[in-house]
Formats: sequence, C-alpha cells, structure tokens
Amino acid sequence: MVINLIKTYMYTAKIFDKSFTAGVLRVQVEFTNGVESLFESCVPQDEQGLKHWIKSRLAQLNFASDINSKLPNGTDVDVTDSVVAQVEQTPNELAQIKWVGQYLRWIKIKTTVIDTGILSGDEPRIVAFKTKVEEGFLASYLDLI
Repeated sequence: MVINLIKTYMYTAKIFDKSFTAGVLRVQVEFTNGVESLFESCVPQDEQGLKHWIKSRLAQLNFASDINSKLPNGTDVDVTDSVVAQVEQTPNELAQIKWVGQYLRWIKIKTTVIDTGILSGDEPRIVAFKTKVEEGFLASYLDLI
C-alpha cells in the first residue's frame, strides 16, 4: 500500500479585478490554495450567477486536489453505482399505501366522471369500488389524507 503524504490545501476565491466596458462586466477571480494561484474570468449575468460560478469552480478545484492526494498513480477506481438497501415495509404500511392509492383513484373517479355528470355514481362497478374503499378505511388512515 502506498501512502501519499502530499499536503493539500483548500482553495479559496477572491475578486482580483473587474472591468465594466460597454455595459459588460468582466470579473477576474483569483483561486488560491495558499501555495499556488490561478486566475479566471467570468462575465456574470447577475450576482447569483457569479456566486454559482465561483462555488462550482471551487468545488472542482478542491475535488481535484483531494483526489490527487488520495489516489496514487495506478489506483483502480470503482465506478459502479452503490446499491442502496431498500427499506422493507411492514404489512400495515403496505396496506396503508394500497388504501391511499385506492382512495386517490376514487377521488379522481368522483371528481372527473361523477361530479361532471358523465356517470351517475350508481353504476355497479362504481358502487363496488366505492364500497371497497369505504370498507378498507381505518381510523388511523386519517393522518394519511
């Protein structure tokens, strides 16, 4: 195992110079890690744009410095996506999710085809579905609505 003993310094930014010519603002920023500096220019559209550009550039420089110090030449880099473990839901949680889905479907049916007069709501399939939603309701589901 190779241990890299290179000391890294975090980059910082400061406005070095700016010019305003023919309605165009050009801002020159000094990025430095205390050992070396680089200068880059930006023509910002607004203050948020300037701040975003500086923040993004600092993130790039600091990331590059960090990786440079952590990964010696010849290091294999794992680029596979990490697997996020799925949280298992309890039977009660699954029942709640199912009921909420059915309830939302009932609301859509009621507001789109019954309330607009396309269906009366007395149709056997509609009555059966509404009954299913009503019978599946538990008082604890009030907090889900």
